[in-house]
Amino acid sequence: MERFFVLRTRLRSFLTVPRSRWLASCDFERGIRRLMVEGLAASMTYAVLGYAQSVLSRIGWHTFVDPRNKGACVNGAAAAQPPVVQLLSVGGQEQLFYPAPARPVVALLRGTAADAAGNVSLEREPLLLNQLDQAMAARATGGLVLVQVERLVPGELPTRAVAIPGALVDCVVLAPPEQHPPTLMGPTYWPSLTGESSQLCRELEQPPPQGLRRIIARRAMLAIADDAPGRPAVVCLGIGLPEGVAPAIRDAGALHAPAACAVLATEAGALGGCNAPVGRDAAGGLTLFGAAQGAAAHLPAGSMMDLLQGGASLAILGMLQVNARGDVNVSSMGPMLRIGCGGFIDISQSARRLVFVGTLRSGGSQGTLDASLRARDDGAPKFVRGDVLETTFAASTAEGREVLYVTERAVFRLLPAGGGLELCEVAPGVDVERDVLQLMQFRPRMSSTLRMMDARCFD
Repeated sequence: MERFFVLRTRLRSFLTVPRSRWLASCDFERGIRRLMVEGLAASMTYAVLGYAQSVLSRIGWHTFVDPRNKGACVNGAAAAQPPVVQLLSVGGQEQLFYPAPARPVVALLRGTAADAAGNVSLEREPLLLNQLDQAMAARATGGLVLVQVERLVPGELPTRAVAIPGALVDCVVLAPPEQHPPTLMGPTYWPSLTGESSQLCRELEQPPPQGLRRIIARRAMLAIADDAPGRPAVVCLGIGLPEGVAPAIRDAGALHAPAACAVLATEAGALGGCNAPVGRDAAGGLTLFGAAQGAAAHLPAGSMMDLLQGGASLAILGMLQVNARGDVNVSSMGPMLRIGCGGFIDISQSARRLVFVGTLRSGGSQGTLDASLRARDDGAPKFVRGDVLETTFAASTAEGREVLYVTERAVFRLLPAGGGLELCEVAPGVDVERDVLQLMQFRPRMSSTLRMMDARCFD
């Protein structure tokens, strides 16, 4: 008799629930709602595991999680409560105090196979995420660990194949195939996403970006530089327009050797390879975010965040809004439309160099340029006066790092010492006043060496 229970049920793993469907089910005005930073969430899991009471970090300074800003509060009910995140002085330095979360009662996890001892493998999962840490945290605090798998295997799993030891598992859920899809894209299993096959699948290859996206991706690609001779850059790509950088490198990497040699990474744990396309399923949920074809390694998400916080040469991230100071919002489109920050705050405060990418006006990424390289000017202003709607990157945390803001017709850089944005490059054929400055709600500083964007952006 096995020492664990096998449930034959139609329980649907939380990993297969489309994000948009979950967001749609959330009424952000009811209850006490807060949003947390992804990397810190992993650290807080470690804190629970080690019976620590808190996490101290500089991550989050001057962003919406800082108590001097919103303190991570999403609604008025949360803001009316005593602050959860606190600003402390430790050793003469400011630190943000994040209390450890409540001890987990249940950890709901997903694996590939389980043996009679409850050991679980993850070989057909595109991402490892933080499942082992969550299982250990739940076990350490007396919680229940439930793991959904697609099959049971006789005997024992090979030792090196065990990702979640049976000693941590209370219950294995054997799910029918229709309730355990390999990815949100449907029932098709893609071995190139898990490393089972080194042969890339053409169906998952992103085509090179076109139109304005192509110009932006090319310019971001040209920002990649080797860390040192013989040491390629580790480049973290965000979601949205940054995803176009990988196929741009595949299409034109020969034009820029450091880009062709760069190791691309996603915050979810894929290191190397080419990021899989992020589309939307029938319910509007994001599919395959963070997965990559031909990855050199798959790391737990917490370990990947540690790597990116300490070793990312460059992060290429999106931007919804930018203000004159250089602050960026990517997490909110309004009170009732929250995107969340994911690992954006961790990465943007840690990478040695930053490139934010987006069109000059909102809603224009699908546009094209006419013969004079002028883009359509419809859409809301993206470079806004005053404060951004929600601060996800605070320019004050740049601390001397190189920060670029790349659009289809202009490139800005962040000046040191709170100097704000400076216009440093424009596309050929663009009238600076008419095609750039009049479409912004503030006037940036003008570089004394204003130059044309590299011609390779437009090849």
